[in-house]
Amino acid sequence: AVEYDNLLLIALDQYTESHKINQPWLDELLATTDREHIFAAGHEPAFKVFNISCLDTYPDERNLFWESLTKAGAKAYFCGHNHFYDHAVIDDGDDHSTHDIHQVIVGTGGSSLFADSEYEGDNGRWTPERIYHAQETGYVLAEVNDSEVRIIWKHRVDRSVFEDGGDSYTFTPTG
Repeated sequence: AVEYDNLLLIALDQYTESHKINQPWLDELLATTDREHIFAAGHEPAFKVFNISCLDTYPDERNLFWESLTKAGAKAYFCGHNHFYDHAVIDDGDDHSTHDIHQVIVGTGGSSLFADSEYEGDNGRWTPERIYHAQETGYVLAEVNDSEVRIIWKHRVDRSVFEDGGDSYTFTPTG
């Protein structure tokens, strides 16, 4: 975990115990943070889009993980594993968008790109709502400016040339 100013970035090991995270460690970390912006990153998506190997393999554990992020006020979960770009908001159904977390899949690091797929896993009480999907190579840039964080999808248009890929989202304080 890295803390910087008002930001907490949590990197998760999902392969010490396949398709799971160290929930006690995460709970302890989240209980002691006072950061305004919380982001988590792991290799596998929490909510299944394409690949069968994801945190959806153990939905009860995934649900505990997602609840802990929600309770802490996390903004986004970044992951890879699926070879495409996919940005979805994971709606918890309480009609408060500030409680929803974005799942941002950026698995475009050089391997063959996968075909598109739908969110057809065991989603528990959540509803994944796709915001943007691209079957292209690229990366996500996160810009932190005081209380505002913006994520921007950059897709490759030529060798070593990346441009705005058509998806960006700004997280602002909720009060």
